[in-house]
Amino acid sequence: MCLSDWAHASVRQRLLHEADRLLDTANVSYAWGGGAVGDQKACTSCSQCLAAAGPAPKRQLQVCPVCRSCSLDCSHFIFEVFRRSKLPVKYLTTTQMRQLSPRVLKDRYNWIDIGARPSHVLAGDIVVYPGHVVLVERLTRPGVATVIHSTAGRVISGVGQGIQRQTMVKLSHFNGPIQRILRHSKIKDELKQKIRAKKLIRPSL
Repeated sequence: MCLSDWAHASVRQRLLHEADRLLDTANVSYAWGGGAVGDQKACTSCSQCLAAAGPAPKRQLQVCPVCRSCSLDCSHFIFEVFRRSKLPVKYLTTTQMRQLSPRVLKDRYNWIDIGARPSHVLAGDIVVYPGHVVLVERLTRPGVATVIHSTAGRVISGVGQGIQRQTMVKLSHFNGPIQRILRHSKIKDELKQKIRAKKLIRPSL
């Protein structure tokens, strides 16, 4: 997507473009607490340290402090994608996403609580699990989707590959039961505008 296309793209298109670009270009490893996408040198140093030390995910930043300059966990990945998409967002941990009230999420963080029914998920939503959060890229059918996330799970074949796309994900129990579905307020506003526009151009009977 070129600059002019990006400027005229919908909010959701920009969001999914930035997620895809991070997936394709960032040589970032997963590290619990990691919150930076560094340059190539920093990412290579992190990968080399992780490969040599092999620490458990929650000990990575302790064992390999160099990874503070280039690593992401799942919640920091979400924040980075929305930040790059120029959407107003503040960083929240996965626990905060689960536990904050819908009013606080909306008023302070621009997140709309959609509930927890997989059938309500749309592309661009984030799905919150007990210890994980994913971005929904596209729906295959209601409740089944392609997601992009930062993970230390079994899909990882090596360091530097912490951001992953997974297809045919059954959202209801992907990483435990769904705790919450969150939609950014700008995306919700955009959807409302499209619905209004369709109603205005609907031919009268």
